[in-house]
Amino acid sequence: MSTYPADPGFPRRRAILLIDGVIVAAAGLAMIIFQRPLAAAMGWPSAGTLVPLGVAFLIWGGALAAWARTSRPTRGFTLAVAVVNNLWFDATIILIALLRPPLTGIGWVVVLGSAIVAMIFSVLQVMSTRRT
Repeated sequence: MSTYPADPGFPRRRAILLIDGVIVAAAGLAMIIFQRPLAAAMGWPSAGTLVPLGVAFLIWGGALAAWARTSRPTRGFTLAVAVVNNLWFDATIILIALLRPPLTGIGWVVVLGSAIVAMIFSVLQVMSTRRT
């Protein structure tokens, strides 16, 4: 039987990663199931582009949630996930600035909201790796 050194941040890291994974997977599933009405409400140019994005979200979120539930997420893994979330935020802001998509008000809320949620999780994940 393996023993692990005491890690007071472990339960917090696990919970944050699990919640992040569940939210991302749920968003991916919603993109796949509601692709047409979601694209219309957002002013998204093509409903078909939401499916691959939804599949990617579903895979990433599902894998992240599964990893958080079945393993002991290390500080390094948690920091790597925080970097991915930070990159999502950065990429979203850069793409909005460069492409200036013709989104509706709801579209802007969804796109910017996803970036902000990713940044919040990134900050929470980094904070959960701090040693006390």
